[in-house]
Amino acid sequence: MKFYAFNSYRETCAKYKILLKMRLITILIFIVSLQVSASGLAQKKITLSEKNISLEAVLEKIGKQSGFGIIYNSNLIKTARPISIEVKDGQLLQILAHCFYNQPLGYAIEASTIIVSDKKTVDIIVNGTVKDKSGEPIPGVSISVRGDKGRGTSTDATGKFVLSVPEKVTLVFSAIGYITFEAAVDGRKTIDVVLTEQNTDLNEVVVVGYGTIDKKDLTSAVSSIKPKDFISGSVNPLMSIQGKVPGLTISSSNGTDPNAGLSIQLRGINSINAGQGPLVVIDGVPGGDINSVAREDIESINVLRDASAAAIYGTRASGGVILITTKKAKIGTANVTFTSELFTETIRKRPESLSGDEFVANELGTDFGHRTDWYNEVTNKNPFSQRYVLNANGGSENAQVYATATMRDAKGIAIGSERKEMGGRINTAIGI
Repeated sequence: MKFYAFNSYRETCAKYKILLKMRLITILIFIVSLQVSASGLAQKKITLSEKNISLEAVLEKIGKQSGFGIIYNSNLIKTARPISIEVKDGQLLQILAHCFYNQPLGYAIEASTIIVSDKKTVDIIVNGTVKDKSGEPIPGVSISVRGDKGRGTSTDATGKFVLSVPEKVTLVFSAIGYITFEAAVDGRKTIDVVLTEQNTDLNEVVVVGYGTIDKKDLTSAVSSIKPKDFISGSVNPLMSIQGKVPGLTISSSNGTDPNAGLSIQLRGINSINAGQGPLVVIDGVPGGDINSVAREDIESINVLRDASAAAIYGTRASGGVILITTKKAKIGTANVTFTSELFTETIRKRPESLSGDEFVANELGTDFGHRTDWYNEVTNKNPFSQRYVLNANGGSENAQVYATATMRDAKGIAIGSERKEMGGRINTAIGI
C-alpha cells in the first residue's frame, strides 16, 4: 500500500508539472502574438494631407488608418499647436515624430495604443547644505518637491542632501522647531539653505485658578484658546470654542433661537440636584454672564479641567472652570476697528404633512372651510440677522482707554424668536 501511494504521488506531480509548462507556453505565445500584432499595425501605411489642423484631429485620422487606439486628456491636448502635414504611405513612427515635434506634449506606444501625456522634463541632480543662523548644520531636515509627494529626501548628520528633481520645481525644507522654507530650483545644481528657528507658544502666560503660569511649566489639565482659534460666525463666545477643548460639550437649548441659552458640560454629570455646568469667571469675577462679553473683547479663554486648577473656587468648580480674560487698554496711537456680521437662515428640509384637502379626505377632522398652512404661519422665511461691533483702543503713558460698542438685531426661524440688544464696555487705566 505504501509503494502504491508513493507512485500515485509521483504520477500526480508529473502531471501537474506538465500542465504548468503548457500554461506558461500558452502565455508566452499570447504575449508574442500581441507584439507581432502591434508590430504589424505599426507597419501600416498612412497618408495625410492637412494644413493648420489640430493635433487632436490628426491623431483621430492616424488612429483610423493605423488601427491604433488613442488615449489623451481633452484639456491637455488643447495646448498643442496646429499641424501642417503632407505625407503619402508614411510609417507610423515617422508621422508621430513629425506631429509631436516642438510640441508641449509627448507620447508613448503601449501594445496597440498611443498614449498622449505631458512632455517629460529632464531631471538634474541638486545638492546642498542646510544650516541654522549660527552656521551649524541641521540633520534630519525633510526636503520635498512641492506638489509631488513621491520625491523627497532628508539631510544627513552633516546637514547635506542630494536629490534628483526637474529643473523647474520648488523644494520645501521643513524641520521640527524651524520655519518651513521654500526655494525654487530654476536649473541650479547647488542650493544652500539657512532655516530660522520657530518661536513656540511655550513662553505664553496661561491664567489658572490660583494666578498665572508659563505654558512650558504647566502640568495640569488646562486648555488655552486664543482669538485666532475662535470659530468665525459664532455670536456667543463659548460657541466659538466648540470642539476646541477636549471633554467640553456646548449646545444650544433651543436650536438657532437667538434667545436660547447654552447647555455646557465639562466634566460630565457630577450631581443630581446641583448645577452641572462649569463655573464661568470673567476677569476674576465668578458667575459672570457670558452674553455680556463681546467675542471681539476676549483676550483668551482658559478651561480648567482638573481638581488642582479649580481648587480655589471650591464646590462651585465641581464641573470645571472657564476663565475669560478680556482685553485691556494699551499705550499707543488710537486704533479703531469696526466689525460687521450678516446672517441668514433657511429650513433645509420641511417635514411632510397633509394638506387641508388631504386632512378632510382622510376624515381626520371637520371641514370648516379654511385652508391654512400652519407651518408657514409659525416660521420665518430666510430670517436675516445683523451684528455690528465698534472698538477703540489707545492712549498715552498716563491714560489709556479701551472702549467697545455693540449692536445686534437677530431673528430666528420660529416667529417671535427675535432679539435686539445694544451694549458697551469701557476699560480705562489712568496713572496719577
